[in-house]
Amino acid sequence: HVITCLQFSNNKIVSGSDDNTLKVWNASTGRCLRTLVGHTGGVWSSQMEGNTIISGSTDRSLKVWNAETGECVHTLYGHTSTVRCMHLHNNLVFSGSRDATLRMWDISSGECLHVLMGHVAAVRCVQYDGRLVVSGAYDYMVKVMNTIFLTRNNFNLVETVG
Repeated sequence: HVITCLQFSNNKIVSGSDDNTLKVWNASTGRCLRTLVGHTGGVWSSQMEGNTIISGSTDRSLKVWNAETGECVHTLYGHTSTVRCMHLHNNLVFSGSRDATLRMWDISSGECLHVLMGHVAAVRCVQYDGRLVVSGAYDYMVKVMNTIFLTRNNFNLVETVG
């Protein structure tokens, strides 16, 4: 099966695949430690921090996994199309989708904190540093948003480059 995403940290490799699964590998031995099963579509994006793995899928969901046990801790629903990218920073993950939105999630509670609607085409990449979220999309734009000013229903667009 096609490997669609990959993360590497602290002697662990996590690979996502179009067979709807993620695999956790020991980087030293090459041994598969566990297979994470739960998505109903291909896994197209992932992030790992410590023992937490986040995955995004064509099934329009994100899943929060415990890397040690393989348990799915939360399933995050809200996107209306494929989750193509994400960036995990501490307890927050920003996800980008073919539905042209970004979503900000609290991975401890599983709650969607904000929906950002600045793009007019599929979001393909996103980075977040704890203050700024920067995203790129098929609308030929890079959007820079300051999350300090987020309220429940709006966000502060700092700059559009494109």
